[in-house]
Amino acid sequence: MKRRRKNDAIDRTDAATEAIQDQVSVPAYRENDKTATELFSYAVIYWVLFGISKYLHIGGPDVSRRLVRSCYLSQ
Repeated sequence: MKRRRKNDAIDRTDAATEAIQDQVSVPAYRENDKTATELFSYAVIYWVLFGISKYLHIGGPDVSRRLVRSCYLSQ
């Protein structure tokens, strides 16, 4: 039965991580409500801009070539 050598890399990594965390101020908690609000805002902005571009006929054809090709490939 072989014995494994003790690996000091884990101890060094932990010490390095602690040193970096001491230098950088990282919040201890997550602000999920603010994150959700921001992501929802991005989604609303995206769909509003998409609707404006469709209304003003900005952009190419309605269906992409990839989507059309996928219909033919699935048969």
